[in-house]
Amino acid sequence: GVAEPVETPILPGMIGYSDELQTVLYDPAKAEEILDKAGWERVYESSIVDDAPEESQVQTEQKQETTKGSVNLGLEKESKDLYKRVKKDIPLELTLTTIQKDDMIQAAETIRDLWQEIGVTVNLKIVEIGKVQKEVIKPRAYEVLLFGQILGRDPDPYPFWHSSQANDPGLNLSLYANKQVDRLLEDARKTSDLTERQKKYIEFQQQIIQDIPALFLYSLQYTYLVPNDIKGIETIRINHTSDRFSNIENWYIKTKKRIRF
Repeated sequence: GVAEPVETPILPGMIGYSDELQTVLYDPAKAEEILDKAGWERVYESSIVDDAPEESQVQTEQKQETTKGSVNLGLEKESKDLYKRVKKDIPLELTLTTIQKDDMIQAAETIRDLWQEIGVTVNLKIVEIGKVQKEVIKPRAYEVLLFGQILGRDPDPYPFWHSSQANDPGLNLSLYANKQVDRLLEDARKTSDLTERQKKYIEFQQQIIQDIPALFLYSLQYTYLVPNDIKGIETIRINHTSDRFSNIENWYIKTKKRIRF
């Protein structure tokens, strides 16, 4: 599929979006520096004795074929010596959970590979879409979760980031809690002044970028085919499939000259 990079919780064209926000940059050298200072020692492959398979196992309840293709996150990988991180004989190891959907699995594999380049061992856990709500989302049963959010025309980040939504049935899946953000989201909901609401949402995003409770990756484009002879179709943001007909009254195939009297 085709996707656009996303760096903030509010998408272009929505209230509160700003392309002037300073976002989180991909910086593996900085990540290595942080882990080094935190006492996570580098143990290179030549000195590792490991009975496990060479590649991390993808845990699935059904046998599945190797996923073909990849999601391009705009990251170029460099060839380097692989190593693992260890502190007091404990390996730095994470389980990344996502759903059994091609683009999500491909993105998870890319994230795994990038983390492993800085010494983090990553195990992938792939859950069937029909089971993810009961087994993963509701009990918050994950270490790291790769998941998607559906936003309407009005973004209203409250359900995803207010601390009161950290437990089921709330959608604050990062379990994020920040009193300042709570106030901003509450105030944004109360005001009918769009300028004031825009300001609140920008402040909210600045705090999210500073705290990094989650990383924003990409937004899939909704692609549909239109016959060449149909004119008047405008490129718009589609939040729901029916939105592609939002200006259907302006569509036309043929035009006629009209005599004005």
